[in-house]
Amino acid sequence: MTEILHTLRQDQNKAMTTAIQATLQRPSFRPETEPLRNAPNSIANLSREQLLGQYRSVQAIECEFGIDPATLPQAAARAAGHVIVAKVMGETIRGARLFRQSYTGKPVWLGRNTRTWHGDDGLRKYASENPVLFLRAAINNIAGYCAEAVAGLSHQASNLDEHFNAALYPEAIGDAVGLPALAVKCVMADFALSTLDVHRRQLDVVRGHLARKRRMTQRDAGRMLAGVKEVCVDDLLENLLSMEGVRS
Repeated sequence: MTEILHTLRQDQNKAMTTAIQATLQRPSFRPETEPLRNAPNSIANLSREQLLGQYRSVQAIECEFGIDPATLPQAAARAAGHVIVAKVMGETIRGARLFRQSYTGKPVWLGRNTRTWHGDDGLRKYASENPVLFLRAAINNIAGYCAEAVAGLSHQASNLDEHFNAALYPEAIGDAVGLPALAVKCVMADFALSTLDVHRRQLDVVRGHLARKRRMTQRDAGRMLAGVKEVCVDDLLENLLSMEGVRS
């Protein structure tokens, strides 16, 4: 477990280091004619400069490590990670499905899941209004690539949208409650990875089902996740705030 967490953080640090260097990449970039590939879910909250920086970061990471193969087993692991962590945090899983689409001229596997959702009302604004609820969304954001790591299927260029959001969310939460972003990020990663480690059997069952069937219904989810116990995450920030020397 500790080794997986250490490796995951190394991967993230490598991706972010590459992102810092990305301003030197592709000076001829024209957003009007080129799509934002692998863009984060929260792009509506980002400035033009941030969007350009993230686009160039994607190019730099893919140039160094290659394009994520986005295989069916990877997509199945990601979807399974999202639904299991959501279930542990008390959400109702309505279903999940895997599908193929073309990326840079080749087919890749992606996934979607449907569940009760707490909303995202703007990155900074929502974090300041309800940091605990925002933390729940942030934890589930990283659950996909955490599941890939636990399953041994991660790739340096995989889930770049979630990696970028994983850098933005802790900063917003930290600003709202007066904690260093790194401390918040560690809480997020520890919770997601420990949850998936505890529920490794369910992770394997769900990802195996999705790889075979390409979809999971609400009834399937109820059956396969019957042994998953809910955990209250409301105290995570309070516990962190109570630790000496953690506040920024």
